[in-house]
Amino acid sequence: MEHFILKIENLILTYSHGFELNIPELNFQKGKIYALVGPNGSGKTTTIRSILGLLKIDSGHVSYEGKVYNTNSAEYRSEEHRVGNECRSRWSPDH
Repeated sequence: MEHFILKIENLILTYSHGFELNIPELNFQKGKIYALVGPNGSGKTTTIRSILGLLKIDSGHVSYEGKVYNTNSAEYRSEEHRVGNECRSRWSPDH
């Protein structure tokens, strides 16, 4: 069984100007290096901002080290930046 440090499932984010980011499933294995590639405006930065909790998503959830962050729960709203802070602290050049 593969261990995923970060899992994104059924993530949907809609901007007011009609852009919709829809990620049915995206998994990251621990110890691997990944790159998001695509043309300008395809949602790469929006995806990262959503994972880090910098943007509120409409539905779906992010799991980090097995803990699920659901945007519809009070727990997510109270800890919405924890995932981003944890990722930034672990992946920063000073760490």
